[in-house]
Amino acid sequence: MKTLGVFLVTSLLLALIFGKACSSGIPKSLPASVGPNAESNILALLGDKSIIAVYKWNVSEEPDQNVMLCVVRRSKHDAETSDGATQLAIYDSAAKIIYQDSFASLNAFYPIDALRTGTSQLAVEVDHGGSGTYFLELLVYRDGKVLNLLNPTQSEFNALAEIKPQFRKGVNPAAEPFEIRLTRGVGLASPVEKVTSVYRYQNGKYGLVGHYLQRDLDDFAETRLKK
Repeated sequence: MKTLGVFLVTSLLLALIFGKACSSGIPKSLPASVGPNAESNILALLGDKSIIAVYKWNVSEEPDQNVMLCVVRRSKHDAETSDGATQLAIYDSAAKIIYQDSFASLNAFYPIDALRTGTSQLAVEVDHGGSGTYFLELLVYRDGKVLNLLNPTQSEFNALAEIKPQFRKGVNPAAEPFEIRLTRGVGLASPVEKVTSVYRYQNGKYGLVGHYLQRDLDDFAETRLKK
């Protein structure tokens, strides 16, 4: 699994841009102006023990032209979620919330230019709890909204999630949107076959194009390595 690629150290810069976040659940907006209280805002953000991570998401090809603030926090008491939920909130450059999600835990969170547009999307791996199954979300910013490019009913995995370039014959890996591979099975120790589903970008979203047995691909790669 990929390392959680967001760090609280980043919040020093983010607090200067967006002000402080509230500690009682997800605030609907953040103070946009900093003014003379910049230092206290930074300290408040760093001192909020419910915050797990903060990330500055640039959705424009020009640096700092259109910046989203992603805040991941642990919620102890929230009327809309179960106790102990993890919450992701994304604020736009006007410090207004435009996206939020709740889950049991955050497994990974990283930017990736999967669409090959020069701007990043956000890959989010989450656990909804109790099943040992994870779900992949690929978030994109479009027309003032944050959208998930994957169908939530098809995005589960419990062995491996990959967002990778396509190296098939006839495809330009630098220009073609990355494909997504999600591998499912009953635990790594189980003899049950691990099946990988492949998703490719079509008509503005990722759709399923087929499945294969992961062992068949690994066995083929092993034969090539021995040559």
